Amino acid sequence: LPVVFPILIYNGDKKWTAPVSLQELIEVPPVLKQCEPYIPYFKYYPIIENAIDKEALHSMMNVISTVFLLETGDTEEFFKTVDRIRELLHIYDNEPLLLRTLLYWLVQYLQSHGMVEETSIILSTIDKPQEAGTMLSRTLEKIKKDLRKEGFNQGVQVGKIKGRKEGVKEGIQKGLKQGITTEKQKIALAMLQKGIDKRTIMEVTKLTKTQLEQLEKK
Repeated sequence: LPVVFPILIYNGDKKWTAPVSLQELIEVPPVLKQCEPYIPYFKYYPIIENAIDKEALHSMMNVISTVFLLETGDTEEFFKTVDRIRELLHIYDNEPLLLRTLLYWLVQYLQSHGMVEETSIILSTIDKPQEAGTMLSRTLEKIKKDLRKEGFNQGVQVGKIKGRKEGVKEGIQKGLKQGITTEKQKIALAMLQKGIDKRTIMEVTKLTKTQLEQLEKK
């Protein structure tokens, strides 16, 4: 029989917590302990993308590390990886099989993430890696520009919304402050009319002497 090396590649965001061996999933009761040697031993090799050090991936200039960077990165990482892919297209210029694999995966990735709609033209040239690479390189450059433009527009929009929110917040604060001051003045006026001394009024309402004098003149 041929040698089988089972590998699991996980590209999710959450931590991978599943057992790596079949034996961990089988609970053997004490009365069947003698059967343990006959339980099939199966273990897979886990490659957890979100647990791999980014610096280590950046130091490896190959297809696999580039795929991992693209799958686990943010928008800014995507920009860097696009430049990296363009370098790989030149590096693997004389290795059509590797180049086709990279190009095919990249096309599928872009389509599944809604970055490109029509991929048939690129896929039709996949057997001519250089031609497909040139076409894909242009597509990636366009995506970069579109994403940067979208990010800028979103930043402007967020700024406007934040500005409006700050304006509303400031208006509410001013309104509350004005309302409190008006209420204090009403109380102070009522106390003056009842002949209560000014020192007591200032202590109760927290109005200044000047504010109280201005109130008397009204």
